[in-house]
Order: sequence, then C-alpha cells, then structure tokens
Amino acid sequence: MENQQANNSSLSTILDVAAVVGAIGGSVASVVTQQVAFAAIPLSASIVLNVVNRRQMMTQTIATQQATQNAIGHFEQLSQQQISTLQIAYPN
Repeated sequence: MENQQANNSSLSTILDVAAVVGAIGGSVASVVTQQVAFAAIPLSASIVLNVVNRRQMMTQTIATQQATQNAIGHFEQLSQQQISTLQIAYPN
C-alpha cells in the first residue's frame, strides 16, 4: 500500500512539474504567437491536477486521522486496564 502511494506521489509530482513547465511554455508561446490556447490548455490541465491532488490529500488525511484516533482509543483502553489492575493490586 505504501509503495503504491509512493508511486502515485511520484507520478503526481512528475505531472505537476510537467503541467507547470507546460504552463510556462504555453504562456511564452501564447505571447509569441498571440494565441490564447497555448496558455489556456496547460493552465487548465494544471487546475485539473490540482483538484485531483487535493482530493487525494483529503482522502489520505481522513485515513490518517482515523488511524490516529483508533491508536489513541487503543492506548486509552490499555491505560485504563493497567490502572484498574494497579488499583486492585494496591487499593487505598
């Protein structure tokens, strides 16, 4: 799972860099040729990639929050068990 996330992250980074390079190149080509499409297409692709990446990050953030809450709940349960054991072993 982590390997797939790393591959997705690498692909995402490559696509982001390509979109930025395309946007810059498109902007230059747009100025030279005076055709807006050269700038609009790469910028649109960059926006789409941003939306996709944002959704991925939100999904990962939610999964991380749930895992953290589960771990905290487990730790609290273990702590309560240990406290109960100590209270039985050493009553006031």
